[in-house]
Amino acid sequence: MIYWMTGLSGSGKTTIAQNVAKWCQVHLLDGDDCRKTICKGLGFTPEDREENLMRIAHVALLLNEHTDIIVSCITPYKEIRNKLRELCGNQFRLIYVKASVETCMGRDPKGFYKKALNGEIPNFTGVDDLFDKPKNIDLELDTERFSIEETTTALREYIRQPNKRYHLFVGRWSPFHNAHADMIKQKLDDGQFVAVAVRDTSVDSNNPYPLALRMEMIRNTFPIATENKQLVVFPLIDITSINVGRLPGYDIVNCTVDERAQQISGTEIRRRIKEGGDWKRFVPKPVAELLEENEKEKQC
Repeated sequence: MIYWMTGLSGSGKTTIAQNVAKWCQVHLLDGDDCRKTICKGLGFTPEDREENLMRIAHVALLLNEHTDIIVSCITPYKEIRNKLRELCGNQFRLIYVKASVETCMGRDPKGFYKKALNGEIPNFTGVDDLFDKPKNIDLELDTERFSIEETTTALREYIRQPNKRYHLFVGRWSPFHNAHADMIKQKLDDGQFVAVAVRDTSVDSNNPYPLALRMEMIRNTFPIATENKQLVVFPLIDITSINVGRLPGYDIVNCTVDERAQQISGTEIRRRIKEGGDWKRFVPKPVAELLEENEKEKQC
């Protein structure tokens, strides 16, 4: 889903979006940041504003294949908002962050209104350019009536409807090897969300890798999915069984992997590492690099 936040500069869009991003699996595209990168060189004429917003929308659509997106842009014109909704289709949700021009001028967190009033920023919304108050909105966040904490909670709860559903993988991952990677990759390639629980087992001769290292192995193997929050990795207290009741509401799945990937196990890899045998070809490259670094630290 693409949650497009519109409102005057200083209304609270970016602050709310940043707060929500700490709690929800979303990627934030901020208008000010985008003007320094993909929209660099564009001004504030109606034509440049439209080009700016359309570029951001196309990036949002690409990223939306992997995760939810929050876009924080003033987006002042009704015609452009209609084009954005048409472009993004049923993935588009318009969030109006409501605050008056007077309130936003009083806040002026980035000093933009002061510069605009001094003639340093031409065509600035609320000063010498209009803002069409949106009517066809999906959610209103009134930052004059409610606090940032309250409006953050409102958007957070809105994004969570409906909740995403994850494919859960549980294991020691000691170490994370090609068969493990193959199972998870199948779900990620299908555009699914994946949660990997890493059992917090005691470190001993049979389990020589600490929890933090095993979690890092997984994240480093799938850096893009981790960055996009399509994949989450979290610690799990050590368990002896997973118990489910009748019709638990999710599937119990026996994953299949490539036959070549099944020829090796974590136990065999640990033995080969200890005895100096061939092991690197059985684990993803980022895992091999971490394990080599771990062995060097042990020897220091």
